[in-house]
Amino acid sequence: MQTVTETTERAAKYLLFRLGTETFGVDVMRVREIVGMQTVTVVTRAAGGVKGLINLRGKIVPVIDRRTDGTVTAKSSLIVMRDGALTVAMVVDEVMEITGTADGMRVLDAGEIR
Repeated sequence: MQTVTETTERAAKYLLFRLGTETFGVDVMRVREIVGMQTVTVVTRAAGGVKGLINLRGKIVPVIDRRTDGTVTAKSSLIVMRDGALTVAMVVDEVMEITGTADGMRVLDAGEIR
């Protein structure tokens, strides 16, 4: 029989990514996929941090951009995440790796992604 600690340790994997000079992590169980940069349709009067919308295989997905400079490079990507019924894509400067430890990074929860 598995204990809660064993289950938590096994599930504690994070996708590391970079925004500017800072490294962040998000629980891999929230990540739906990682896609290259796409054309974002700008939405006027959108909430702060919302860059616009993308069409991801027929589904309209809001794009969040928390970066400060907005520069897109060859390493820039969209991390598509799900929290319950909500799916969002977040612009990141670089996707780094998957790790089992939260050392040296800031772990984002669902409330910070929105």
